[in-house]
This record gives sequence, C-alpha cells and structure tokens, in this order.
Amino acid sequence: MVQAVKRKDFHSPKAGGETSSPLGDREIRALLSAVEKSTGVRLPGSFIDISLADGVLHVRFAKPEGAEVNVEDLPLKTPTFIFRDATEKITALECIDYEGLLEELELDPRGDSS
Repeated sequence: MVQAVKRKDFHSPKAGGETSSPLGDREIRALLSAVEKSTGVRLPGSFIDISLADGVLHVRFAKPEGAEVNVEDLPLKTPTFIFRDATEKITALECIDYEGLLEELELDPRGDSS
C-alpha cells in the first residue's frame, strides 16, 4: 500500500546556490511531493543542486559520505532512481524521462496538478 505523504517543505539551495535547471522552486517542490505520494518514499526536505539536460532530471539532496553504494528503482513507470550513500542516507534522485514523469504524475511543466 502506498502511503500518502503531505509535505510542502522542500527547500531550494541557499542564496548563491545556483542550479543548472530552468525549473523553479515551486515546480521542484510539486514534483518531489508527487514522487513521495506515488511511491511512499520520504525524500529529504532540501536539495543542493538540480540539473535538467536532455530530458534527464537529477536532484542532489546531499553530498554522499563515501560512495553512493545503493541505487533503488522507484515503483514508477518512468525510470526513476534514488541513490543512497554508505550510511543509507538518500543523496540524489534521477529520472531518465522528465516529461514522462510529469505525465505519469499528472503534473504540468509549471508544477500544478491536473
């Protein structure tokens, strides 16, 4: 059973922490909340970097302590993975088809639910 997770407390990088993504804070918060709701996986509440290139979305939550040793395929139709370090802390999320994930989660590119 997938648990519903209600969170709106994702925080963007601190001042001066530029990301390489055209996505705004609102869009990222909506996307991460929808991923949590759909998968039941609680993601970290803040991120340090976001990139979107060639349809691949990468969200970096924290620098890994040591190597990222665990990659978990999330239960979504769109290939989406979370990365954990040796301490089992979630350090990143990566989606291979950003537009497909938006469609699957019924989000529009501005981060609004349909």
